[in-house]
Amino acid sequence: MICIYVATNQIEADLIRLELEAAGIPATIKAGPTPMGSGPYPEIWVSAAQELEAMEIVAELEAGDADATGTSEELTP
Repeated sequence: MICIYVATNQIEADLIRLELEAAGIPATIKAGPTPMGSGPYPEIWVSAAQELEAMEIVAELEAGDADATGTSEELTP
C-alpha cells in the first residue's frame, strides 16, 4: 500500500475514495500524522500496483475542480 493523497478534511478524503473505488481501485483512508496538534489529515492509500492509475484519477479530479470554479487548490500526495 502507498499513500497517494493527503486530504484537508474527511469529506474530501471520502469523495476521492469514492471516485477511486468507482474506477475499480480499492482505496483506504487512514489518519495521517498530527502536525503540532492541528489534528490528523486523512490519507488515501491504494495498492502500489495501482498507484499511477489512482494518481491520474486524482489529477482529473483536480482539473475538474479548476473547470468548475475557475481556480484550483493544489492537491499534494
